[in-house]
Order: sequence, then C-alpha cells, then structure tokens
Amino acid sequence: MSQTKTIKGITFQYGENKSQRYWEHVREKQTYILLQPKALPTYWSIIQFDKKGNCKTLNCAIVDKQGNVVQKDPLYCFHELTVDGWLNKLADYIREQNY
Repeated sequence: MSQTKTIKGITFQYGENKSQRYWEHVREKQTYILLQPKALPTYWSIIQFDKKGNCKTLNCAIVDKQGNVVQKDPLYCFHELTVDGWLNKLADYIREQNY
C-alpha cells in the first residue's frame, strides 16, 4: 500500500530506497521531490526535474565568506522545517508554477 499526503490540493507519494526517503509529485512537464538522505535525517532537499531529466534545486543558498546569503533558491528557508512544513512550501510553489 502506498502512502500519500494531499496538501493544498497537491498529492505527494512517499517512497524510499536504501539511501533515501522522498515525497514525490509528478506533473506533465515536471517532477517535484522532497528528498531526505537516510544518513542525514535533519536534511531535506527539494528538487525539480523536467522531462529531459534536468534537475534544479529549489531550497539551497549560496553564502559568502562572512556567512551572508548572497543568492537563494525560491524555497530557501533560514529555519529547519518539518516534513509537512516543507511539503506546504512545495505545494504553494507548485500551485504558483502550474495554475
């Protein structure tokens, strides 16, 4: 039986393999994945794949030598979020991109 969560009308399906857990939402042109490496249980990465397999990270930032954020992705957050918190942010982003 597969596990799903629907948040703000967006349905995510849970999956896992030996090295990671993930929540996935597949659209016609893109796939969105909230990914957690099992070795790093507090780290989540949000990735968007297009149909050609090109990926774009959506929640990372680049910092300068002083630790200041100089560039950030659209879903970057200064605070660690729960799974549901990240899925809420991702659901909002998907709705903005596709509706």
